[in-house]
Amino acid sequence: MADMTIWKGLFEWSLAHQDGTAPARPLPESERAWLESAMRDSMIDLAKRMTEIKEVLDAHTATDAVSDAERLLEELLDIVESIDAARDLATIGGLPTLTQLLASPAPGLRWRAAEVAAACVQNNPEVQASFLAAPGLTERLVALLADADADCRTKALLALASLVRGHEPAMRWWLESAAGTQTLVRMLRDDPDARVRRKAAQLLGHCLGVDAAQAPLAASEGLLGALCRALSDEADAATREAAADLGVQLARSWRGAGSAMRGDAAFAAAVQVALARLDALPREDWGAAREEAEALRVLGRVLAGEELWEGDSATLRQQLAVVPTSGAAAAPLALT
Repeated sequence: MADMTIWKGLFEWSLAHQDGTAPARPLPESERAWLESAMRDSMIDLAKRMTEIKEVLDAHTATDAVSDAERLLEELLDIVESIDAARDLATIGGLPTLTQLLASPAPGLRWRAAEVAAACVQNNPEVQASFLAAPGLTERLVALLADADADCRTKALLALASLVRGHEPAMRWWLESAAGTQTLVRMLRDDPDARVRRKAAQLLGHCLGVDAAQAPLAASEGLLGALCRALSDEADAATREAAADLGVQLARSWRGAGSAMRGDAAFAAAVQVALARLDALPREDWGAAREEAEALRVLGRVLAGEELWEGDSATLRQQLAVVPTSGAAAAPLALT
């Protein structure tokens, strides 16, 4: 890994210091050797540095300064954003270190460890598999979902979402062994932090899209009631948008969703209130509310009797109404 690090650094340095006015020339072997030696002397061996960080974190105790360990985790986060470095973290034995830190008495260490885990597994199937197999790691992430610290819950959700996306074994574990659907409905309904509710809605929507059988389960756990609360959140537009998107996904994933929505007076009222609020928005705010408005229109049509079927998401998007631009004729945002 050290040689790759050297040449990656040299490549980035050369891009930053050439202006394209001079033709490229072959690099003589003597100059190549000199450059490689200079780069090796000046650049950090990331694998070695990760090992050093791991050893310090392994030796950290409750009496040591938390801020020092926090800085090391932040440095580690920067390193593992590279796919190769994320893979190497497991190779050097870094997963037990993260597992231990996820149970630290210091919340700043717990959520930073979860953030490192999220960066490692994102879009990285090999690392996703190693994290899934690491003893105790996924259990610690799930435990953080009930942490008293909101940052810990948020980062744990981020890590779990990154772990299961695009990785079928991890998704199966989450839905079947970790009661993921039930957990996400509960968090969307009960968590006091808007960030957590928003991330729970987003991950639950993804789960329903992957496994439609989760939709009736989510409904039986009280999803419509949770959506009522989220759609009524006047302080957080992003949470409302995530909730509206989740409602659409529910309707697409479960044939019985339409009748359930129409039979739930509180849900129907929450959608209508949200539509009315969007209708009253000043024209200059339409752009920011566009995606929320599109999803709410679809929910309005479901309440009016339309059924959504499982199908191509592009087809669904074509059915959505478009908010006019500043040069177009004005039209109400909500379904009328």
